[in-house]
Amino acid sequence: MVKFGQYLKHNIVPEWRDKFINYKELKKIIKQINEKKPQEVELKEIQSEPVNDIIDEYGKKQLRKVENSTMVGMIDLRGRAISNVDNSTNYTYTASTSTKPEDSLVIHADRSLVAFISQWDISDGSIPYNLVMPRYLDEKELVFFRKLHSEIEMVNKWYLEKITECKQRVKDYEAQVLFGLTLSLSSSPQFNQLEFGLKELYRTLDYLHNYCTLNRTAIDKILKKHDKTSRCTSRNTINDAVSKLQFCEESDVYWIRQFTERLWKELTQGEKSISLNDLKRTRSRLSAKLAFRVGLFTGFAIVLFLGLLLIVFQYPIRSLNSDQINALWIFIRIQVFFATQMWALDLYVYHICRINFEYIFREYSPNLLHFQQQFYFASLFTFCLMLILFVWYWISFVSEILPLNYVCAVLPILTCLLFLFVLPLPGYSRARWFMLKHCVSIFGVPFYVVQFTDFFLGDQLTSHNQTMVDLVHVISILVSSSFLSFTDVYLSFSSSLQQFFLFWPSFLPTLVRFIQCLRRFYDTHDVYPHLWNGLKYFLSLIAMSFSWSTPCYYVFQSIYTCYALYWDLREDWGLLWNFQRGKYFLLRKEVEGRSKHLLPERYYYHMAIVFDVILRWIWLLRLSLKGIVGDNVLFLTFGTIEVVRRGVWNIFRMENEQLNNCGKFRATIDVPFPFPDLQCHVCYKHALITIVQNS
Repeated sequence: MVKFGQYLKHNIVPEWRDKFINYKELKKIIKQINEKKPQEVELKEIQSEPVNDIIDEYGKKQLRKVENSTMVGMIDLRGRAISNVDNSTNYTYTASTSTKPEDSLVIHADRSLVAFISQWDISDGSIPYNLVMPRYLDEKELVFFRKLHSEIEMVNKWYLEKITECKQRVKDYEAQVLFGLTLSLSSSPQFNQLEFGLKELYRTLDYLHNYCTLNRTAIDKILKKHDKTSRCTSRNTINDAVSKLQFCEESDVYWIRQFTERLWKELTQGEKSISLNDLKRTRSRLSAKLAFRVGLFTGFAIVLFLGLLLIVFQYPIRSLNSDQINALWIFIRIQVFFATQMWALDLYVYHICRINFEYIFREYSPNLLHFQQQFYFASLFTFCLMLILFVWYWISFVSEILPLNYVCAVLPILTCLLFLFVLPLPGYSRARWFMLKHCVSIFGVPFYVVQFTDFFLGDQLTSHNQTMVDLVHVISILVSSSFLSFTDVYLSFSSSLQQFFLFWPSFLPTLVRFIQCLRRFYDTHDVYPHLWNGLKYFLSLIAMSFSWSTPCYYVFQSIYTCYALYWDLREDWGLLWNFQRGKYFLLRKEVEGRSKHLLPERYYYHMAIVFDVILRWIWLLRLSLKGIVGDNVLFLTFGTIEVVRRGVWNIFRMENEQLNNCGKFRATIDVPFPFPDLQCHVCYKHALITIVQNS
């Protein structure tokens, strides 16, 4: 049976985690409670204004009595204390108001106990309840109840804030939908915008319902746990008081949800293919068929890869010389093949850790692939690659069916496979075009405002410097048709031209990322972090300006590596903030007992730190192997290692973005209205007039 603490941890809305009941901290306080026996304390008389006339008016039967002197209760509003209301007991403490005495609570206590009332000022949005507790309670128990009160008050305030926002949002959408119906928006961009907006609003309501349910359950569970360890009973009385709060009743959530469903029906009344289930199904669900296809193509790809290795060692290439074989390497060392697999793994981690990458990218779900879809795309891509290479090698060098003149035909085929996602073919076309659009647009960085998606892709390209060089290399070979004679046209270039093709493709991604930092500074005027982040890329540009064999390269590359390591671990990942020995050493600090880590195990973070340090300095190993190992092997091996390092970096970068930089506790996208220039009341009035005229 899963403990509630673990259930709460895995079911909260990640963006709102700081607004949930701090169940873990309350449990810690309960464990620290030391029971004390009641002390003999003389009761002091309470001086107060008599309200016997109010009690006589409504009758004593209106007062709710709690006979147990060890009861902890919550009383409605700030009341007046009354002595000797009931002479059958030694002492009676009553809290009531002049307007609602029927909501009063009577606490009966023996003279051996003193009723202690814990009072807080009432402000706008706070809970109008006070706690009444026996005075003999241990100090830790008083801390527990005060903490519980503040947590309940926080939940109620947050609920009221979000529900007010949803009410305004649904009113705006009502006007937008009514106005849109008069324009026949079916299948238009405005229709899609309204459709996505209603889906996001409905998803917000689902999150809010989940928020209320989990907090209600958490309050009940923590009170039940408290009552087991204390002589003071509190579960029934506090639950009874909390049940009257708005976040427990959820009446507004149900009303707004029904109203949103009605707007959806009105918007899609002419679309037979769109049902109410499309509104409720706002997230891609796991598909068994898709999982089967992923497993099928992955299995085929592994078998083909092992078979290819077997025949390569059993039937080595004898019909081509070493120069001709080297000319083939350029087509199989492009690391983008591994990048598709790594991004699929990243998406899987985002899924299990509930990292809302869609909201971080500020994009609708059709533009971004689910982790199953990305695995399917990557496995199909890998299967096609392995199949082409296996068949090509078999018919060319094993059975020798293919004449030697046609062996080179595999090279343009592999290139077409690489650019397959650019072609307007069916299958995740919106996601492919989204990726292509942003990859191209980042090179126009000085002329537009940079968003997270842009500099995230810019960081990806900085890890594909070798891929950019190889891409230019491949294009030059194909354009010159030198592959037909198994020669590399790149080797016929002059030394300066070779340096040009080697330097600028690898230099350009880092330069783009540096300009992005400058543009962010221009837009925000924040020196930190944008200029400090730009310094990292500036150091990299200086290091790349020197030859690998010069001492200046070692100096600037070492400075860049140290600075990049600091920025990776402390700024991009948000680690290295806690240097106290303990649970979260070298990780993030806890805030009020709340963990700021989304991954399930702490050692994942420590492994990632070590992994990043090693791979940041691995360029030293690459330089030491130069001349010992072939360049093609070095390019493929270390290029792949950098892709893997970037894949690990993506996980912790996105986690830190969600925890710290998303801000304002937002879990859904605020979809802009399709008619922003129209005032809502004008839209609404115009729509009503048009509908009446048409009817």
